[in-house]
Formats: sequence, C-alpha cells, structure tokens
Amino acid sequence: MYCAKKSGEKGRCKFIQLIMMGCIGLIPFVYSCKNQENKVGCCDSRALNYDSEANIDNGQCNYSDAYIYSDPDSLSQPDIDGNLIVMNESRETLHLYINNVHAKVIPPRTSNYLVNIPAYKEKQELAIYKVSETDDVKSPDPEKIFKKWVVILPPDLLPGNRLKWVISEFATSDGNGTIRFNYPTQQDGFQYTYNTDVYLQSKTGACMVSLNPGNGHKAKIDYGVYKFYYRYWYSESGNASSHTEVGWLESPYITLNAAHDEMDIRIPGFNAIPENVAMLKIVNHLSDAVNVYWGNAMIEDLVYGYENTEGLSALSSGHETLYYLDEGENCVSAREFSGVISEELDGITLVKGLVTQIEFGGDYEDVYCVNKTGEKVFIGVPHYTGIAIDGQTERFVKLPKAEKVNVFNADSTYFKQITIREHNLVVE
Repeated sequence: MYCAKKSGEKGRCKFIQLIMMGCIGLIPFVYSCKNQENKVGCCDSRALNYDSEANIDNGQCNYSDAYIYSDPDSLSQPDIDGNLIVMNESRETLHLYINNVHAKVIPPRTSNYLVNIPAYKEKQELAIYKVSETDDVKSPDPEKIFKKWVVILPPDLLPGNRLKWVISEFATSDGNGTIRFNYPTQQDGFQYTYNTDVYLQSKTGACMVSLNPGNGHKAKIDYGVYKFYYRYWYSESGNASSHTEVGWLESPYITLNAAHDEMDIRIPGFNAIPENVAMLKIVNHLSDAVNVYWGNAMIEDLVYGYENTEGLSALSSGHETLYYLDEGENCVSAREFSGVISEELDGITLVKGLVTQIEFGGDYEDVYCVNKTGEKVFIGVPHYTGIAIDGQTERFVKLPKAEKVNVFNADSTYFKQITIREHNLVVE
C-alpha cells in the first residue's frame, strides 16, 4: 500500500516499518534490501520524483497539487515511539512540519506528544504553524510561521535521549532558548535522596521531566518568563511504583530572550537551603522590566539553589519572583537595565520564616512609627513588608497605603491590628 514493493522479488525492497505519515506525503520509511546496493531517493510511488530504484528514502518527495491526504485525523495521534517530545502548552491547535512536510496536528494543552523523526540527515528543520492561521495546509504561508527549530535529533529512540520542545502561551517574542536542568547528588554537604518532578508555571501545569539525583535534562522552550515547581518524592522500599510526596519548592521567575537564550538551572535539594534563609518576594507593577538589587549587588549574585543564576535578577512588568537570601537588613531597588534606579526602599529586614513582600510601582506612603514596647516588632499589610522597628524607638518608614496594619513580634506572642492615623502608627 505504501511505496509498495514485493518482498520476495530479488533486488527489490522489503517493507519493515512505517515511521510517520504526513498530510502531503510520507515521511521516511525504513526498508531493508537484499542483493541490492543502497540508493538514496524518493520511495513514495505517489510522488512526482519517485525513484523506483531507491531503497533509502531521502525525505525530498515532491507532490502534485492534486494529492490530498485521505485521513488527516490520524495526524493528531502521537507516535508509539520517537526521539522528540512536543509539549503544546498553548490554547491553539498546531501544525508540525518536518523539513517542509506536514507531519502532525498537535491538539492544544497536550503534554508529552511523542514524534518519531528518522535522523537520516544531520539537521532537521521543524516548523510550527497555528491551525487558525493556516489557509493552505500543503503550502502554508512562511510569513505566518509560529515557531521554528533547526535541530540535530538523536538517532536512537531511547527515552533518556529524547529532546523536548515546549511551545508556550507565555512566549514574549518569536524565538526559543535552551534550558538545562541539573539535579546533583549533593550540595554544601547535603546529600540529595529524593526524586523530583519539574512542573511548568504551576503545581498543576505540565510535568516537564522527572529526575533522580545525579541526572539532568535539556529542553527547548519559547522566549518568555517562566517559573518551575519542583515536587519531591520517594518510593517505598520494594515498591518502585509507590510515590510518597515530601513537599514542593519553587524557582524564581527566569527570563529567556535573545540576550539570555540559554539557562542552566541547578535544582535545589529539598533540605539543601541553609537554616538562616529568608524569603523575599518581589512584585513588579512598573511599566517596564527591571533588574532587582539587594544593596549594591544584583540579587542573582546572592540567591541560593542555582548553579547558573544569570538573568534571575530580571523581572518583567506584571510578574513576581520569590528569592531565597540570607537574613539581614539592606535596601532593595528596581533598576533599569542601564543601571538607573527606578525605585528603592531602605531599611528592609529579611527574617527567617517570614516572606517579605516588596511591590515596585505599588502605592506607598511615609508613616511615622513609634514603638513603645520593649521588643522589636514587624509590620504587615497584611503580608510582612520588611519593616521592623526596634523596641523603644521611632522613625519614618515607607509602607503600602492601608487604613490598618498588622503588628507582631518574632514569636507571634504579640499581635495587634493597629489603625494608621494621619500618617502616624503607634505601637504600645
């Protein structure tokens, strides 16, 4: 039926396996031939350039306009085995073309869509078009290409060697970059014992990969702003199918763009964060992306958990990131990429066990705080603002505008909700 040759005929090709069917032709078959030297050419008898002597398909078959694939629904089915995983995280149905041949129709919100692409040439040209923007499936408009990837695919079908292409609705521009996950066996004397699953954008998002300590993974992902969630788990002894969840950690937001198109991410161990760690959550309400500084240093130079932190300081407008830092007091600032300070808050105190939330571009006001108690108190609106006032002291601070604030001490034995009156806050 497909590139038909009689298997018993001397010097002819014996059909072994159909790898993949495309909408305007067949993507390479695998043949074995007896008593015949290998010859590369088009093996599809329906093609205009069909070569009856060829026994190795070159993927260059040409078809007339009259050729119409008879079963397009089958293109939406993933292959049983393959060397490429496509994760369509968008809300669009997508056409996949391999070397300009229509190969697959990938439904929206599809994870781990397996595609088998025979690696008969060094580089493969993969292209993605949105179905909603494709008028002619056989000859799509090159100006409407959605994503493109020129890639060298592994020649085998081993699961550990499969490449992954993440097509995301969070893309900020055309293009894609590479993320390399590294999950080491230990860090700073902490031995890693748990497995981890890496989820994209949320705990209920797509699971990109599952890793054991000492392993890594590489994925191609669209330019954009991303956060990864790590689920840690272990299997009971003697029962590999059991999964006992230990807990979750989340990454800071990372930005992939033309300036930072490669990112090495060191996945932290669940128990590998130092005991004195504090958490700083930055929300960017400013109109432009900024770099976040803690004191005079870019915050990416100070955070824990990542072997390569380049680009972690960058925070896009409308996004937020959680950073793990040492306890202490300093100023925090949002700076343009040129280094000019857009906004700065002084006297921010990071405390173990508390998440300090800073909102650049938020509505802050100057408040005169008087602490008449004998111990240090912390101010929340309602989250902890990074403002700590020592006992028996008073000073001006900047707080998010609010009628009332929460005031508490280190062990929460003292807690009050206090009204701000005419820009004055009195704790007693």
